[in-house]
Amino acid sequence: MGYVKRTKRTRTKEEVAAGSSIEIFSAGAEAGGNNSYAEVRINGEEVVSRHNSKRGINLVVLNGPDHKIILNDSYNTFTNQVDDSARLVRDF
Repeated sequence: MGYVKRTKRTRTKEEVAAGSSIEIFSAGAEAGGNNSYAEVRINGEEVVSRHNSKRGINLVVLNGPDHKIILNDSYNTFTNQVDDSARLVRDF
């Protein structure tokens, strides 16, 4: 495995039509080692935190009209384990 170079960090805060506040922070593998994490806040509530985010895809799905959380899960599709990739396809 070669070295990993930090290339991009993204931080977004968006007010949506129903008045909810959605904040997303993502620092993927390119951020390196312990700096790799995700955070998701819905109306100020931390749904995915730096401490409970996991390697791979951290997915939060909201109900359109009221923005209640329908799904909050993570999928490590990087490994050769088929389970997480299959769960991601099934959940989508």
